[in-house]
Amino acid sequence: MLRFGYLDSQFDPTALFWGDETDLRALAKSLGDFVENLKPLELSSQVLHAQTGHTLSLTPARSDSVGFVRSRGGNGFEWRLTAELAQKFILIIEELASSDKAAHNYLDCGGDELTVRVSLREYPDDFLLH
Repeated sequence: MLRFGYLDSQFDPTALFWGDETDLRALAKSLGDFVENLKPLELSSQVLHAQTGHTLSLTPARSDSVGFVRSRGGNGFEWRLTAELAQKFILIIEELASSDKAAHNYLDCGGDELTVRVSLREYPDDFLLH
């Protein structure tokens, strides 16, 4: 199962997705479902295991309001994306999932206050539980 966690850092707060190739392809599929419908999409526990207890929803956005941001008043995050940006991320994730070695890539919305990192086989499942 794809893992998701938030690494709180004063200098580089990071949203981290990690897992194996099947896990990353599940994230790409969720982004594809989002593009198809362009409606808010809560990433369910069937796709995503949030080790830090956070929730995550994909939300349609205009190009001037994209980003990965904390939800207001909650313990979650909102990933605001255009269809074009989500399609770009699908390609990046699919390429990463095809790698024969451990690797990572960044999903940059431009102007994000949070770094979004997707990692293939670089971290153990319980990485943020220590």
